[in-house]
Amino acid sequence: MRWLLILGLGLLACGGSKGAGYVPEDGRIYVWDALGPPTSAYPNIVVATYFDEDLSTDVITEVPPGEKRPLGADRPEYGSEGKLFKGGTVVPVRIRVRVSGEVKGKVEVKVDGNRTIKLLPPPPESGSLLYELH
Repeated sequence: MRWLLILGLGLLACGGSKGAGYVPEDGRIYVWDALGPPTSAYPNIVVATYFDEDLSTDVITEVPPGEKRPLGADRPEYGSEGKLFKGGTVVPVRIRVRVSGEVKGKVEVKVDGNRTIKLLPPPPESGSLLYELH
């Protein structure tokens, strides 16, 4: 019986769950424009901005309708793969959407592997930013 107790404690110490000693994974943050088809009046362009401490500047990433792009994909320093964030970093991302007027919002993303901000169609003329964080 004592061996079962020792085995159980050993499994807990080895990280059977995300407890003490867990180290979040590095990852990229993707922005997915799932707002729906653009119209001639509203092109549905998503503009995601975050402050990059390595570059000491705001980094802007534009995401066309229906596409998913990593933050920093427009910067030559990061290439098309975008910025790789250190695990556990909390990244405030400002979102601006050119659809039904200007919709704005802020999403805080804690990096633990790759994460995706999926932007959803807002209720008509609500001015609200709806999203899912995956």
